[in-house]
Amino acid sequence: MQARHLALVAMLAISSGCRHISVSIGSGAVCREDVRASFGLVERNYAGYADKLAQLGAPAIERAQAEALRRVGAGESTSCAQILNDWLAVFDEGHMGVAEGRRSSRQARQEPEFEIVSDDVAWLRVPSFEPEYRPALEGLMRRHRHEIVARPELIIDVRGNGGGNGSTYRVLAELVYVKPVPMTGADVLATPENTAAWKRMLPTLHADERRFTQRVIARMQQHPGQWVNFFPDGQVARDVVLPQPSRVAVLTDAGCGSACERFVLEARQSPKVRVVGSATMGNLDYASLRPHPLPSGRMLWLGTTRAHGLPESSVDAHGIAPHIELDPALFDGSTRHAALGLLVHELRASLGRLVTAGRAQ
Repeated sequence: MQARHLALVAMLAISSGCRHISVSIGSGAVCREDVRASFGLVERNYAGYADKLAQLGAPAIERAQAEALRRVGAGESTSCAQILNDWLAVFDEGHMGVAEGRRSSRQARQEPEFEIVSDDVAWLRVPSFEPEYRPALEGLMRRHRHEIVARPELIIDVRGNGGGNGSTYRVLAELVYVKPVPMTGADVLATPENTAAWKRMLPTLHADERRFTQRVIARMQQHPGQWVNFFPDGQVARDVVLPQPSRVAVLTDAGCGSACERFVLEARQSPKVRVVGSATMGNLDYASLRPHPLPSGRMLWLGTTRAHGLPESSVDAHGIAPHIELDPALFDGSTRHAALGLLVHELRASLGRLVTAGRAQ
């Protein structure tokens, strides 16, 4: 769980929505201010705080806080961000963390990729649903749409996709859609600090996302300190049912989290989809990550929404299990060709005849 937390913090550091202020580690006094400030910010604004308090008990949280202050006082050479993230790890929550510095141009991009595997099979690799990759994914789909819909089988590889925004994966959801599917809604914790944090995200959003977010902010401003509707329980309905691809594998691993898991939840309800690989991260119960400034200028990122139906409908508890278990690592390197052959065989065996609009052909 600790490794999962740190992986999410690393992801936050390169996220398109994360515009961190670069600061030096500074003195112990500066770090102590940040640590103390984080205690109140989490308690007031983290959407999962009440649930985690009930699960963990106050003493466990207090011990983690005391240990963070002890480490600052001991003058550890560890960065302040690491000390902060270590105490936050008590919540076992990927949607929480501190990262320093802006994304370097030397860091790897996460552009989507397309490949024709055979006359029957196409492959889409989508490493991120962050808003900055939405134009690239939509452009890729425009260029290769005819090649995708000409083939009966499609593999959508979302391994390592730490999430982003639902509007980014819309073009993928259209490929797997057969009929309306139920989706669980969520509420947002409308504290004044969360409302301000949501406003900070507006410049990073596309126009349609910005309009939706402005409506959410308006509801938050009308009901300060309360839970307000983020989006209701209901059905996701899309406009077009494509005859092909008629068999789709969504390839997952423990790196698929947040919005990636929401895509998997929607896709797996399509009769022409099988989820393949290993269980997802388990990082969706408390979502909509938003930035809160600490005294030094570092940003503390907190999940501000809570899914309906918890704890019974929790995704965080175990992740989303695949229909077909295959080691995700087999799809890289020298084992890739054999793994693809096995995946296609299992997909055909599982789905049988072609499926369109919920009826076997």
